[in-house]
Amino acid sequence: MWRQTDPGLLAGATRDLVARLELALLAAWRPDTLLARRDLSGTSGSGTMVRWHEGMTKRAGSALVLAPASEELEQAAGWYAQRDRVPLAMVPCRTALPVPARPTPDPEVLVMTADVAEVVRACRRTESTLVTIDVEAPEVLVERTSQRARPGTAPARARAQAVRLLMSAPRQVFSRTPAGSVGRLAMTGIDDTAVIDGIYVPWEARRRGEATAMIETLAAAAAADGARQVALKVEENNDGAVACYLGLGLRTHHRHRYRLLPTRRSPQRSWTKSAARSAGKVASRPEP
Repeated sequence: MWRQTDPGLLAGATRDLVARLELALLAAWRPDTLLARRDLSGTSGSGTMVRWHEGMTKRAGSALVLAPASEELEQAAGWYAQRDRVPLAMVPCRTALPVPARPTPDPEVLVMTADVAEVVRACRRTESTLVTIDVEAPEVLVERTSQRARPGTAPARARAQAVRLLMSAPRQVFSRTPAGSVGRLAMTGIDDTAVIDGIYVPWEARRRGEATAMIETLAAAAAADGARQVALKVEENNDGAVACYLGLGLRTHHRHRYRLLPTRRSPQRSWTKSAARSAGKVASRPEP
């Protein structure tokens, strides 16, 4: 039976480093529905988790597969299919699945990490870049996240979903600049890891060091909160962002990608046409 769970509890049941980092990322972006199916004590990973946030973002709307078992994968696929949802799964690239699961067209996602102190040292912020920290989510970040709701979602409902996701970590703060750039730092409570996400710089403010300035400020806030490691996710084909992060001392810890799980109704295509159309929209959206 699937039951509501908590990333911190799951992390306490595994020593696997990839699983623990994925659970920290999960704690930073926690959906309304987060289900696990078995006691994970003594396992080498953390099984399969069902995630759902009314279809908002791939991260919050796909199964997280860390220590796959055939029965769990089938049950997870069935959970989504029974609700006419796409059985999408996020799987570390080196994880062998016991069932056939087609990769989506999405690029692989790099999970990058670095010591907080190293990131702060690597930053070279100019005095002209002003970054402020706030505990309230910036309007531009709420708006950008709400745009990733399921098609047909009422604007007010999409906004409420976005705010819940942005405020879903144990603690979070947000950065902003006068030019309209924004970012988010989530303290996860797992392995002293803080997660940076939501970095957005308007076109007219790019190539001015705004992203670097925000990351430096967020890393300093993480250090002040006791974090020792920062982590973030970026699609591998986002060359500019990858180059920026490498320059700040972040390195790839592991990769994951999205796959479509088979269900008992059909190993290849087991959802309605409307759900399949939604799958295409989900697959085309970049990582937040």
